[in-house]
Amino acid sequence: MKKVLLTTDFSAVSEKAVRYMLNLLGNHACEFTFLHAYYSFPSDSSAEASFSYFETIYSHSKASMRQFIASAEQADQRQIHTFKRLLLPASPAGALRFLSYQNDFDLIVAGTRGQRDDIFFGNMATDIVRNVPGNALIVPERMNMAPLRNVVMAVDAQSTCSVGELTALKSILKANNATLTLLTTIKNKASEKDLSMLPTYDYHYFFKGIEVVDYPVYARNLEDGISKYLNFHEADMLVTVTRQRSFFEGLFNRSLTSKLAQNPTVPFMSIYSKATAAVVTNEASIFNQR
Repeated sequence: MKKVLLTTDFSAVSEKAVRYMLNLLGNHACEFTFLHAYYSFPSDSSAEASFSYFETIYSHSKASMRQFIASAEQADQRQIHTFKRLLLPASPAGALRFLSYQNDFDLIVAGTRGQRDDIFFGNMATDIVRNVPGNALIVPERMNMAPLRNVVMAVDAQSTCSVGELTALKSILKANNATLTLLTTIKNKASEKDLSMLPTYDYHYFFKGIEVVDYPVYARNLEDGISKYLNFHEADMLVTVTRQRSFFEGLFNRSLTSKLAQNPTVPFMSIYSKATAAVVTNEASIFNQR
């Protein structure tokens, strides 16, 4: 992993997300870009007042960003990472979508307080995983800064993705010598044969050199399966695959990923996938020929 885009409102939640990422990356040098997005002009004021407001907000943001980067540099005890800043007069969601298309970031990181009415971190966390085309990591405010040992990835017949899109996850697992648990849901005993249809072989092959464990769980659906696992097992990170969805799915927020990002109990990674079934099938064929 080389490039990380981290959103910030200069709060303690943002600082915790930075510290978490510094611990997560281990001894691997990385370029951090800290983004602070803000609305530039009040809609109900004169042009002169608007520009004055803009200058005030911009100056305050610059000063806050300098302090934020200084704090990050101090937390980087290995002094191997680089830190950049971006101040954009736009909505946070708009800024993230623009940057994700203009830059090749390996991961987009945001802290969350788990509040739906939070201006930046509440709805913003769900907006990132729903609408921003890139891998995202949501770091909850209430979490222990424990070493990464067990990463749980929820997989089903719909969560197949191109293995190339798992590169960021693979680098995190390697950096922390962590175990990857592939969580699959079985609705009843009669459907156990469905497990053979899941692409777990491809995951095992791609994550070669990393301990990968298959864990089936009986549940009504994937969401219930995740809840069951987290209630009875230790997990340091939860991972799901997010697919491009239709307009109406996004409009009505019909996404398991969105629900998980809204109020996560452990750090939550959403892997954005553009892969089609044909892409995955071709990769599987290549694997089988080796």
